[in-house]
Amino acid sequence: MTRLAITLRTLAWVIPWAIAAGPGTHAEGASTAVLTGYSVASWTETESGLLGAVSDIVQDRDGYLWIGTSVGLFRFDGTRFKHWETLGNTPLPASPVSALTIARDGTLWVGFANGAGVARIQGRSLDLIEAGQMRVVNAIVEDRQGAIWVASDPSLFRLSGRTWEPVRVASGSDAARVVNVGMTTGGHVWVGATNGLFLHAPTDSFTRLASDWVWSVSQDGDGRVWMTDTVKGFRQQHERTDRNAAVEGNGYRLLHHRHGDLWIGTIGEGLWRVRTSFTPARIEKATLGSALFSDAVQAVFEDREGNLWVGTTVGLHRLTRQTLTPLTNVGLVTAAEAAAGDVWAGTNYGVLRFMERDGTWVGRRLDGPPTYVYTMHRDRFGSVWVGAAEGLRQINGDRLRAVAVPPEFGVSSVTCLSSDAQ
Repeated sequence: MTRLAITLRTLAWVIPWAIAAGPGTHAEGASTAVLTGYSVASWTETESGLLGAVSDIVQDRDGYLWIGTSVGLFRFDGTRFKHWETLGNTPLPASPVSALTIARDGTLWVGFANGAGVARIQGRSLDLIEAGQMRVVNAIVEDRQGAIWVASDPSLFRLSGRTWEPVRVASGSDAARVVNVGMTTGGHVWVGATNGLFLHAPTDSFTRLASDWVWSVSQDGDGRVWMTDTVKGFRQQHERTDRNAAVEGNGYRLLHHRHGDLWIGTIGEGLWRVRTSFTPARIEKATLGSALFSDAVQAVFEDREGNLWVGTTVGLHRLTRQTLTPLTNVGLVTAAEAAAGDVWAGTNYGVLRFMERDGTWVGRRLDGPPTYVYTMHRDRFGSVWVGAAEGLRQINGDRLRAVAVPPEFGVSSVTCLSSDAQ
């Protein structure tokens, strides 16, 4: 995304987080480890004032981000937020922006939260389509035939000409209270409702695929369907809501990132990263106490470059994967070696062993008295030798073992090590 090169400006609060696993840390449950390997930039303000509560985020063909908030519509170029009133020929209704989508022809569709309807934006031109029976617009989507669908609790609507026609969602006589609408990877319209997940058929009928409350839906690379709910937080399609589940939460938004993780925005419990490769799935959480502005996450979006954008009730965050992951709180590192998949770091007070466990680097200091390490060397047999101020050492399991050097050599400290062919 060439236009989104973020720079530090006084108008925005941009925080570079280098959150990483230091010695003795490990990701377990609710933990800042959810952000390990990511840098985080955050904004609460724009040139014109507060950014507001972020409800939805999309990206257009030119790489601009469009952000719907409680104070209107913004376009973000990576440096500046521009309010629609500074971009367009016609002002938007005085209403919070609650939903966005980019159609295949590049048109930006904007839904409002106070019954103002839906706006269609092309370039600087705006066309407002009145709400009719709609109230708060929860979601907008374009289907494969180019029809625009809107979820407006409790109903589903489809645009016909300039009229929003209600579409009944039901399985048999069981009518649905609609809370969301989207598209499957196969191009079918799905509907989230308080009584299940529904799939639209060409005959204008609906098939219920899952029961209980469904907020949002995403499909992983293996074809499994995941959804958020108000009890467990998230579940797979075949699972029922279990009020005695080990994990509980009000899951709201979700997406599968290109790197395989499932990201979930919750109302009240922050941002979750779910490692679905584990059984049961492993959850790591980022909350108000660990980098977020708010525990109420209303939008989760991945841009073309793989950055993760998180909208909360207080502002906006961007998570960018780091090419290098810093390992902090290790002291002065004077030497390093790698052996058997582990990394050994020599420091001014001893040797640390770093082991990768489930994507997180866990570090611990080797047993033994403190020593100032000058150099390290791994021989062809895999043994790691340490040259220190106190003489020669060898790593033996989790201990740093002293190696006796004949006194006639007069060696008090070792500053360089190597091996010959034998």
